[in-house]
Amino acid sequence: MTESSAETTPKQRRKKSERRTSQLTLMRGVASTVVPSTVLTLAFSPWYNGEAEHVETSAVENDAVRWLLSLPIEVLVSGLCTVLLLALCFYAFRWLANLNSAKNSDSFKLKQHTVLTLMLSTSLLGYNLLILACYMLDLYSTSDSYGLLRVHLLLRLYEVFHCLLILWTLASPSLSLKAPFPSNSREITQDWLTSVLRDNGTIKSTTTVVAFSTETLRGGCHFKVSRVSLRYSVEKPDDPHKTIVVKLLSWDKPIWERLVLYVKLQLGSLDREAMYLRSYQIESLFYKHQMDDLQGLRIPEIYYNLQDCFNNRFGMVLQDLSTLEDGQPHGFTRPDTELCLAHLATFHASNWRESRTLPFSGWGIAGYWTAGKREGSKRKVLDSWLATIANFPKLKLNERFPRLGHLLHARLDWLEREFEHLIAPEYSTLCHGDYKITNLFVSRPKPADHPNAAKPRSVYAIDWQWFGLGNCCVDTAYLLHTSLQVEELDAIPQLLDYYYHALVAAGVADYSYETFLHHYHVVLVDFCMYAIVAKWAKMTVADFRQYEQKNKDGLHLRSIPHMELILQRTFEIVSEWESSRPIQ
Repeated sequence: MTESSAETTPKQRRKKSERRTSQLTLMRGVASTVVPSTVLTLAFSPWYNGEAEHVETSAVENDAVRWLLSLPIEVLVSGLCTVLLLALCFYAFRWLANLNSAKNSDSFKLKQHTVLTLMLSTSLLGYNLLILACYMLDLYSTSDSYGLLRVHLLLRLYEVFHCLLILWTLASPSLSLKAPFPSNSREITQDWLTSVLRDNGTIKSTTTVVAFSTETLRGGCHFKVSRVSLRYSVEKPDDPHKTIVVKLLSWDKPIWERLVLYVKLQLGSLDREAMYLRSYQIESLFYKHQMDDLQGLRIPEIYYNLQDCFNNRFGMVLQDLSTLEDGQPHGFTRPDTELCLAHLATFHASNWRESRTLPFSGWGIAGYWTAGKREGSKRKVLDSWLATIANFPKLKLNERFPRLGHLLHARLDWLEREFEHLIAPEYSTLCHGDYKITNLFVSRPKPADHPNAAKPRSVYAIDWQWFGLGNCCVDTAYLLHTSLQVEELDAIPQLLDYYYHALVAAGVADYSYETFLHHYHVVLVDFCMYAIVAKWAKMTVADFRQYEQKNKDGLHLRSIPHMELILQRTFEIVSEWESSRPIQ
């Protein structure tokens, strides 16, 4: 290495690794496309029929230049492609370290990647050499029409073979450049961990992972998340990278299903699978584009980030935040909630009204339950409310909240219009979209005699799948009703005031408290409708207990008091709207 770890930061080493990845991708793309496109372009040229005229070279004095000008265009292009291909092979094999390491590796997919690279490179090299050989043997100038036909037939067969190899490569799950990303924790290997941490600059090139153990983490809805404990060949005291978190997602679908799903993704379909695929893509892009400019909230360090939408494969290697306070299992205390709200206000204020100019801004409307993502299902709120009443008979929901289903159903179109108003540019900011207990970590307070006792505490947020533009109340209402301890639920009005004043103090002006409170009510009612339709209508008390045991999702699915409070506040709000905001 030309630069030591002491001379470059992890961020600089990560950027350098990304540049190398881009260079290899570009070289591979050029070598995979320039030859077939050149042949197809020249397929109907006069040269193929022996009618091309030679370039006038008598005026050129240099013999070498005169010889080059006399060559057919296809031969020149083939020679150039051969040089590019040799460079590609050298570059690819350098990234794979060497063929011997792949041969001796215990990773089957690393061997598969090596074979695919060799086959594709050999096919292209053979194709170019065949064109050059035909020219050297003077086969192009033959007067035998059948001989010329055999030459072109041979070239066309090589084209078909090469295209089939490319198609096979595309149909296979895409693989990382140096070590394939595992589809589950059982496929994690020492080689893969070593290569990932070396490429990022987390460990030195002379350090290797000699042993590791995995622990499955609970709480994730889609990804398979594991905490990996590492042992290195060179151990350091207090090494912060002795544990990492590996987050994996892989859907095993036939190629035609992947193709259809990818087309839906590109067309912006809100089909369930396409929507989730888009959310995984957004999270990956967020970590690539936003992490250097984030204010208010912190995110874990990202050691590896794979995004492969076509093959439905996503994964990350992240910093382990388990030493921080996560509020589990019963919710955040009031001081910790205030800390989360204060940092959230800074995040919202720093992106207020300016978010639409950013290069990447995620979903058009942040949140997994908002706008068109769930509008179709919310139309079933009346039937879903009846199912919820039946699922929780001891709560006597029908007596406590009479006609709630009818009130919500009557407000569907009105709520949709109100939601459009609250995400107007004058109220728009960037939102996390899933700002709840399972996605938040806060640094613990230091003892008074600690050297860093006066240092402000931090809030870390993970799982940015539903990040995007929206109203600040999307995050605020969601946090307050899904993440507080039961004993702190009565303090929600005071916490709401606390957030608003923090938002104003951070620089947000021309946003009255009355407008903010109305936006908060709209978001809460909208979320309640989603919870009724998508969750509570399909759950029982036993499901709440199961979610509680697994620390899964927010407290609105683990705690009956949280569910009751959301329903109570929603009933009060829509009842008040009946008189103050009649439906037009």
